[in-house]
Amino acid sequence: MSDKLSKLSWLEELYALSRTAAAATDLDEALVAMLKHIAEGFAAGSGTLALMVDAEQVLEIVAGTDLPADAIGQKVQIGRGVLGGVALEGKPVLINGQLDISKTSRPAAVSKRKIPTSSMCWPLHVKGKLIGVMSMNRFEVHAPFEERDLQRGSIMVNMLALVIENLRMHIDQQHRIERLSQLNRELEETNRRLAQTQAQLVQSEKMASIGQLAAGVAHEINNPIGYVAANVRALESYAKELLQRLRDAGPLDGSLRDIEEDLPGLAGETREGLERVRSIVQNLRDFSSVDVQEQWEQVDLNAWVRSAIELAQPELSARAELQCTLTPLPPVSGLPAQLQQVFRHLLVNAAQALRERGHVAVTTGREDQRVWVEVRDDGEGMPPEVLRRIFEPFFTTRPVGSGTGLGLSLAYSIVQKHQGTIDVHSEAGKGSRFRVWLPMHRCAA
Repeated sequence: MSDKLSKLSWLEELYALSRTAAAATDLDEALVAMLKHIAEGFAAGSGTLALMVDAEQVLEIVAGTDLPADAIGQKVQIGRGVLGGVALEGKPVLINGQLDISKTSRPAAVSKRKIPTSSMCWPLHVKGKLIGVMSMNRFEVHAPFEERDLQRGSIMVNMLALVIENLRMHIDQQHRIERLSQLNRELEETNRRLAQTQAQLVQSEKMASIGQLAAGVAHEINNPIGYVAANVRALESYAKELLQRLRDAGPLDGSLRDIEEDLPGLAGETREGLERVRSIVQNLRDFSSVDVQEQWEQVDLNAWVRSAIELAQPELSARAELQCTLTPLPPVSGLPAQLQQVFRHLLVNAAQALRERGHVAVTTGREDQRVWVEVRDDGEGMPPEVLRRIFEPFFTTRPVGSGTGLGLSLAYSIVQKHQGTIDVHSEAGKGSRFRVWLPMHRCAA
């Protein structure tokens, strides 16, 4: 053994190297580093490390120093050549004299290789199980190995086998942890999607049930409203005629004058109330008729956003400064009138959310295979407990008589029918942002 081996106590160096290798995440890199260190310690011209492939019961060369480029990855049958023979016998060997490698290499490769003049080879065992084989080679320019080199190497390979096995276990454990982390992330994402899908299904069932109820209620209310309105008009006409006849007969006394003065106001309030009921009934009919068959066509969203702005102009002009930024968009498949209804509801809601005169911004854009329309305001915003319920039919935060709570429910149903989604972001005191996403290409039902 070389003077370097005896002076540097390279077994201690190998132990230190093994601790460094234990922290490695790349097994191949660690094996090469250790093999090079051992080869230097033996003043070897080349070294080879082959590990068992249990599934195939063969050795695979996993690391080498000064080996041909195609050597790494080659398989060695148990019992064949020096490596295979040591694996089969389970005992270290020392060979001095030029090796005949023609039996273990391809004929074309033999002439390209330097042939060792001295070699040592050891089996690597862990708890009696063969895990691999290591060899060291010297060439004619070096003195041959001695028996004491083989003995000292036998002590070293026992430790090397433990280092390799521990390193394998360490890296396998890291891979398992990484895989478990990945599976956990995938599970969390799956649970999130399931919860979202469940919420959508519950909302869809709720909307369908309430839609049927709304259709029935609208039908039942619509008929009596018609004859109540007709009767109010008739009563107003009769009262005017009766008062005129009394006036023709003589001056009206105090009570009749009071009736004459109050009649226009009472009739006006009654008509206003009937119009309010008519409006509620129309909202119910609109809400229940989302699934009525209409003609789908290629829609220019920007054009229908502009149309919705015109319809919502009375509310907007009274309350808000409007900022409109419309990006050119590709046409989408949709029902124009229903989409216009969605945008109008969002605009009116944004205007009504302003405490005082504020700002409403309308923006359009596209991302991947979807387009979007966003309505943003700097109004009151919504706390989480309100935000959770905004798409529920008949839910409203407005005073009694100021809204039916069907606008956002209707918008939700229409967008869902178009295979889109509505994203909402809102904080109390910081305004709200509604973004409607629609696919550019609607899937067949």
